[in-house]
Amino acid sequence: IKYLDAATIKERGAMHAWHTTFARSIPALVSGLGDDVAASFSGWRREDYRRHWGEKDVVVAFSPDEMFQRGVLRSGLRRLQAPHRQRMRFDAFLDAQAESERV
Repeated sequence: IKYLDAATIKERGAMHAWHTTFARSIPALVSGLGDDVAASFSGWRREDYRRHWGEKDVVVAFSPDEMFQRGVLRSGLRRLQAPHRQRMRFDAFLDAQAESERV
């Protein structure tokens, strides 16, 4: 595995990263690619998410078990549990999340 960071790729160019890794079938781990995006969300509150994406449809999973995605052993095989999923508007999800925090 070749380890790269976003600053190096920005400095040397994407084609350098391509030719020194993927073109040679060498896997790469690139750090720092999401730093700018993460910084843009830093300090956001629930209302900021609602304002920007409230009208978007999302698929959400609900479970009363906080460990619902853990593996369970069934018939000698480890399986992930499949919680209930549903499509809803993001603002409705934010409302449901806020309500669950009040309980």
